[in-house]
Amino acid sequence: MAKICRSFTLRQRILIFGYLNIASSVVLAIFTSLYAVQLCNQEKQQFRNEEWIALAFLIIGVLIALLAAIYFLVGVYKENQNYITVSVAFVIMTIIIFSSLAILFFLMQDWLLAILMSIIACLYNHSVIFLVLIKVISPT
Repeated sequence: MAKICRSFTLRQRILIFGYLNIASSVVLAIFTSLYAVQLCNQEKQQFRNEEWIALAFLIIGVLIALLAAIYFLVGVYKENQNYITVSVAFVIMTIIIFSSLAILFFLMQDWLLAILMSIIACLYNHSVIFLVLIKVISPT
């Protein structure tokens, strides 16, 4: 695996990371859509405010994650560090949102979703580390 990774240039690795980031945002959007459908299909139960707040946070989180990925790719293609800096800020906002969602789902006693949101927040945390390293390593 390390041999395969070394066969790519730094720019190619960065672009692969950007595309994976967009793919993860799309998966999150699909998950959000499924959660919204599940909320709407509940049989005339009283909707809890927490569920709608969670859905709103999910939608905002997905949009910000997608913005982060787009800004990152634009920054790489234009070789402009400002776009990558904005991307880091968006990813940090995404971490805050998904950490808040993990707490909200924990309080709603939806353990599976709480664990899932915690994992997503951790993955985006590693994403920030990667973005900061790119900012430091990048020659421009």
